[in-house]
Amino acid sequence: MSMLLRSFNLFTTYFPRVFLTILLLWSYWALIFKVILILPIFFGIKGIILILILTYLFLISIISYFKVILIGPGSPIDFPILIVNNYNEDENGNLIINEDLRLNIKPPERFILNSIMIKRDGRFRFCSKCKCWKPDRSHHCSTCGTCILKMDHHCPWFSKCIGFKNHRYFIQFLINIEIYLIFITILSGWVLNQFFIKNRYPLKKFSFHILFIFCLGIVFTICVTIFSSFTIYQLLKNKTTIENYEFQRYRRRHTNNNIGNVFDLGIRYNWKMVMGDRWWHQLVGFGVVEVVDDADDVVDRCTGHI
Repeated sequence: MSMLLRSFNLFTTYFPRVFLTILLLWSYWALIFKVILILPIFFGIKGIILILILTYLFLISIISYFKVILIGPGSPIDFPILIVNNYNEDENGNLIINEDLRLNIKPPERFILNSIMIKRDGRFRFCSKCKCWKPDRSHHCSTCGTCILKMDHHCPWFSKCIGFKNHRYFIQFLINIEIYLIFITILSGWVLNQFFIKNRYPLKKFSFHILFIFCLGIVFTICVTIFSSFTIYQLLKNKTTIENYEFQRYRRRHTNNNIGNVFDLGIRYNWKMVMGDRWWHQLVGFGVVEVVDDADDVVDRCTGHI
């Protein structure tokens, strides 16, 4: 049974990644070798310009996609200062929690000063599975099997959580793939118009790849537009997907009139918190990957201190 489960986990992890990569490669290949290099209208400078644009959009889409996967969301267990090693396990691998010991264990000082969220019993948030303190907005992902910093959601298309470290690249991917989808949909639609409305080319030059790209392009463009709009709206409000659907508990009592979103710093700073200061890094995604290896910095930025 464990072998079957491992096989299933491997399939669900790698199938979406392989499928999406093949889909992008196929669309790129089909438009170049079944359209641009076949139809006379694209011979010469027009074709070169189209190939350059298509190649650029394809590359930034695929690069931002794999950045989300390779960089990962980040986890509290990456920071030794947040890990508590005073727990033992029984013979079945279950945690033995000494309640008196737990009451005496305190998180790091910066964690205490800046943490806003608490558990139902009023204590600081702690994960007994990962044996670590959970900074604000961190959650344990049952699919990944670990706690995720500033967890937004677990995305099946990446087989990876979207969180503190890779949120920027996730937004970049959505923007890049949206532009790529619009471009290939318009291009394939224009080619279909030349074949079937204006009858400009003989059908022997037509490839069904063009029709498939156009149909899939429309469907994916609509879906990605809706999802991207919702995701960017959340970013501008400094709100995660989990926070949209879960009740949050805070250390200080608030009334319904003044609680609002305690992490909202305004549109400009909400955007900068995730995307950074430089606009070319924000939208394009090239450049040096930001490395955050200080636990205090993570705690500050998860709670909205910039």
